Amino acid sequence: MIAELKEEYAKGRRDFRGVDLSGANLTWCNLSGIDLSEANLQNAKLSSTIFRQAKMIGANLEKANLRAVDLSGVDLRGACLKDADLVRADLIGTNLEKADLRGANLDKAIIRNVNLRFANLCQANLQKLNLKKVDFQGANLKEANLAQSLIKSASLQNESLIIQEVVVK
Repeated sequence: MIAELKEEYAKGRRDFRGVDLSGANLTWCNLSGIDLSEANLQNAKLSSTIFRQAKMIGANLEKANLRAVDLSGVDLRGACLKDADLVRADLIGTNLEKADLRGANLDKAIIRNVNLRFANLCQANLQKLNLKKVDFQGANLKEANLAQSLIKSASLQNESLIIQEVVVK
């Protein structure tokens, strides 16, 4: 399936909605503009892959290796990124509204102009981040680790925002 996807993508196809790529190794690929909405990428190895401006609405990326991945401008609304490894990922302009990021590791990720409205960040590692212009309205930050992070021009308003037991040392 991986070879077929790469071949079809090279031919110009971008619509791969609902495809099952669980456990797939797609490291160091350029998949800019691809549509992987509702795709299963659970446990996939995607480090250093470029997904710039892709659609991944409702995709399952649980436990995926997304280290140093380029997710700038990607639409990940409602996606499952539970326990995903997003260390040093580029998330500039990414839409993560209603995404499940429980237990995700975002250590040293680049997060600016990101929509995290109503996202679940419970127990997520958000250490050493520059959270500039991030919308956290209605997000769940219960037990999230924000140690050594800078929060600037972020939206933290809304009565449904959950901030309990957050680490901010």
